[in-house]
Amino acid sequence: MRTIVKTRLFEEQMRELFENGVRGADEFIEATEWALARRAELGTLTTTDNPPVWFLPIVEDVTRVTRLVVYYTFDVDCVYLLSIQVATGSAN
Repeated sequence: MRTIVKTRLFEEQMRELFENGVRGADEFIEATEWALARRAELGTLTTTDNPPVWFLPIVEDVTRVTRLVVYYTFDVDCVYLLSIQVATGSAN
């Protein structure tokens, strides 16, 4: 299991996205951390830069169906949460 490391940008974006729903933010991030700590390859590779960047689409709230995307990278020991953004485009 990998350790989760949140970048400063990620934490700032989380505060902005969840400014009115701290409880929702906690639940959202705990579920995301749990999944990525156990299986970081769960997402989709977006770049082959060094380090490679992956993304994981997430539904924040099933009643509002806000789609978010978490960008991250990882190594043997850690998953680094780089950014979280509202997904653009239409749902499939």
